[in-house]
Amino acid sequence: MKANELMLEDWVLYENTPKRILEIREEECLISISPNAYRLVHIDELFPIAITPEILNKNGFVFHDFVFGDYWECYGLHIYGGNYADGHSNWNINCGTNVSMNVTYIHQLQHAFKLCGIEDEIQL
Repeated sequence: MKANELMLEDWVLYENTPKRILEIREEECLISISPNAYRLVHIDELFPIAITPEILNKNGFVFHDFVFGDYWECYGLHIYGGNYADGHSNWNINCGTNVSMNVTYIHQLQHAFKLCGIEDEIQL
């Protein structure tokens, strides 16, 4: 990952465990280890968390299975795709007429939420 791909409060994996970004520096991030413990780690030690149907469901997205296309819906957003290629999901978010973006990881979904003015936090 790169520092310019992250924002405060993003979910990332550190030692195979989801952690929140609390501070971003050039090559390091301060992450939350527990409610009252923090650790400064090198950015190369952080990895993205893939979006999964289970995570979408846990966050209130409802799956719609239609003949003309399947999608997940919540907050006025339509998320579709999810085809796995090379172990990575490929999702697309429609957030209005002619507004679409590609996302693969949870931190990208968090960024889309912020762009759309959605203040709810992603639950893992």
